[in-house]
Amino acid sequence: MNRFAAAVADFVGERSCVVAVGGGADSAMLLQATLEADTGGGVRAVFAFHGLEASHLLEASARKLTETLGVGLCVVDASILDGSDLEARARHARYAAIEASITDEELVLTGHTADDQAETVLMRLMRGSGAGGLAGIPARRGPWTRPFLGFGRRELRTEAERLGLPFVDDPANDDDRFLRSRIRHRLLPEIEKNYAPGIAGDLVRTATLLADDDEFLSSLGTTIEVSTISGHVALPVAAIVSAPTPVATRAIRRALRQCGDAYPGSRDDVEAVLSVAHGGATAVIGGNIEVRREQSMVVLATSSPEPCDPPLELDAASSFVWGHQRYRVERRPYPVPQRTSGRFTVVSAPVSGDVPAVRAVLPGDRIDIGVGSTPVAETLRDHGIPVGNRSCWPLVTIGGKIAAVHGIRTAVWAAPHNGDDVMIIEREVHS
Repeated sequence: MNRFAAAVADFVGERSCVVAVGGGADSAMLLQATLEADTGGGVRAVFAFHGLEASHLLEASARKLTETLGVGLCVVDASILDGSDLEARARHARYAAIEASITDEELVLTGHTADDQAETVLMRLMRGSGAGGLAGIPARRGPWTRPFLGFGRRELRTEAERLGLPFVDDPANDDDRFLRSRIRHRLLPEIEKNYAPGIAGDLVRTATLLADDDEFLSSLGTTIEVSTISGHVALPVAAIVSAPTPVATRAIRRALRQCGDAYPGSRDDVEAVLSVAHGGATAVIGGNIEVRREQSMVVLATSSPEPCDPPLELDAASSFVWGHQRYRVERRPYPVPQRTSGRFTVVSAPVSGDVPAVRAVLPGDRIDIGVGSTPVAETLRDHGIPVGNRSCWPLVTIGGKIAAVHGIRTAVWAAPHNGDDVMIIEREVHS
């Protein structure tokens, strides 16, 4: 067993593995090494399709790789919402789509390298991150496992070429619009050449040291109890004000996660909670979370949202208004031209008698993902939808059954195929 396969075997033991393949050399080597490790738990591959310019190229490369190695490939829809920071939105969409497609018994393996780690640490240093951020990419977190953090990108590429594995380079990796690309091709080489030879290794070492520190402080933060009062999340004032700040902030972030935020609060949000605990005025953070003192507790209360619009039938509609936004409805044969992700829902048109409609999210709603179903609330959270917007997010139904979470996910049974008549729902954007 070579060193790459041995690294995989050390991480996964006998668990079933889902290898995230992106079309490039790193994930090609990861799939090869996982097969060679032969852990006995089974191996399959997954590709997250973003609908970006290079997505078809990368998907074709992933398919060629899996066909070459004799592994099944699942392509999941990872449509990207509108907004700023395309890299972050793509990452959220990719992780959410892949995680929704796995079982509780499976681990997801990604091909992140030591170079990715160095770039991540430098990016977060530039943004003023604390120990948690500077700890970089974790080797393990939940179902996600990254066995190649100890290998450099160049050595993986060299080995992939030696083995004749098919792969392509993602054009986005050379796009100067993206901060990571500028760090990779300009900043790190400049520092390496003129200021600090070996900087990449030093950054990786920094991440390792800070990860140990962060894990210790986080363990201390769990000693502060996070409870629920009248449906709201609460923290004991005495424990927050008496704990060292690094411990208190970790408990606060844990509480913010329980409020439903995918990202556990900005530094300003955390400091607002600390201020209220120390006697400061009531504050509103994260868009709609009210922070207030109630006797011996700091309570994080989600503000009451506006009432949701009533359900709308779309049988003959060409447009409709939902949540102060206008949507267009179009019907045409599939396939349709590639559409901008996030504003569109494309579903197979209903058969006679199954009336299409739009409605708000209800408690317990789930959407079919082909290998079971996943909660709509988790799908919205994982795609970064603010807490206050989730309950009124439009769901497309056909015959009363959830066909799509608009702009985010289409149920497997409602996904269109060549020759189908489809219904396209587009949220209008006005400049």
